[in-house]
Amino acid sequence: MNDYRQPSLRLVTAGPCLDNHSPRHEDPSFRGGNTNGAGGSTEGGHDSRHEGHGSSLERLRREARRASEATARTDGATDRLALPAAPPVVTNTVTKVLVFTPLYLPFMGGVEILVASLAPLLSRRAFRLTIATDDAFRFPARETIDGTDVLRFPFTSAVKSGYPGAPLRALQQLTDAIAAAAPDIIHMHAATASGAWYVDRLLKKGLVTVPFVVTQHGVLEPNDRVNVVRDLLRRADALTGVSEAVLSSALEFSGSDKGRGVIVNGIAEMPRNPSQPPRADRYTLVCVGRLEPEKGFDLAIEALARIRARGMDAGLTVIGEGIDWKSLGLLTEELGLTDYVRFTGPLGNAATRAEIARATAVLVPSRTREGFSLVAAEAAMAGVPVIATRVGGLPETVRDGETGIIIPPDDADSLAVAVTALLEDDERRERLGRRARQRATEIFDLSTCAERYIALYQSLLA
Repeated sequence: MNDYRQPSLRLVTAGPCLDNHSPRHEDPSFRGGNTNGAGGSTEGGHDSRHEGHGSSLERLRREARRASEATARTDGATDRLALPAAPPVVTNTVTKVLVFTPLYLPFMGGVEILVASLAPLLSRRAFRLTIATDDAFRFPARETIDGTDVLRFPFTSAVKSGYPGAPLRALQQLTDAIAAAAPDIIHMHAATASGAWYVDRLLKKGLVTVPFVVTQHGVLEPNDRVNVVRDLLRRADALTGVSEAVLSSALEFSGSDKGRGVIVNGIAEMPRNPSQPPRADRYTLVCVGRLEPEKGFDLAIEALARIRARGMDAGLTVIGEGIDWKSLGLLTEELGLTDYVRFTGPLGNAATRAEIARATAVLVPSRTREGFSLVAAEAAMAGVPVIATRVGGLPETVRDGETGIIIPPDDADSLAVAVTALLEDDERRERLGRRARQRATEIFDLSTCAERYIALYQSLLA
């Protein structure tokens, strides 16, 4: 469910990066959330920083804690997430949850946004999260963001470094960190993430003795179906998915009997879409995400050419960056759409959400992998109809004919026909947007999502 948005965050406390001596490989099109097993590459680019000082982690933990106590600042830390205030909880018991994510703030993918949004709600109920994630993008090895401790490890860079001992050193560093954190629960978001091999090794060695939860966020593609992923899914004490399609994919591949149902992702409140009466100005279509083939943004550009050829004055805004940036620009020029397609690059949360809320319609023309689509859910919460493909969990996020329109994947003609019909029918567009908003407030409620995870944790600890 990853979209690609510009980090814009003031970090509260930070420790130094542990090592910056090895060569770096950077790719701004980081896709996040997938691995080929064995600590392999995540989907897209990252910072391949070699980490060689695992023994200094506890020293950094103490330094960061002292810095945090000295500054004690948690207000106004981000414009990316509208996080609810989390007042102190008076309780004798705090449940510590170590949460593995593909990346974490200030990187903004779907998993990262979800976990960061849930953290204050869980804290309010005495569930304290510590994030364990990859060390891409030269972010500090340890920091505290909005009151949540974040530990970064060289999961990917250790494998890519070419040093035979680097993955084992990273594994020892993770082992030491888990021992120091002493979690009551370990929760891994995406068994395909870059930390998969390391967590699998800890489980096989019997070093994880607390309940282990896996939440899958994407439908498993052929390159995800490797032994390390199957082992993690099988070893989970509880396995959940963000949609029925995702959970079914994980259960079918793993043969696990520990499925605990679907926990739909919650999202923060969105600005409302203004009512859209018949108007003379240009209709605005919006796509948000990584600029990569699987997202299908080339289909949106081709569809726009067909839409305009039918006399509809429509334009397309594309938010994000990635490896297809140049090819999409060339396609725009070849189709004579330079004046009608706007590439914004990555935007901050407030700007991204504002673009979604102002849209006439949001397009999600994905070809593969979509397990949920944060963008589609945000559009629904804003009252904006979505046109999406019949891929993965998208038909669950977007109800065809009720909150949006579902079309076949990889079909620019079908997309053009659906968009044209929607733009020509003001009453239908208003009706779909209104119903999308109504359903989103019920289905994608962030507090409900938090309560579902709390109930799951409590059942595992009972």
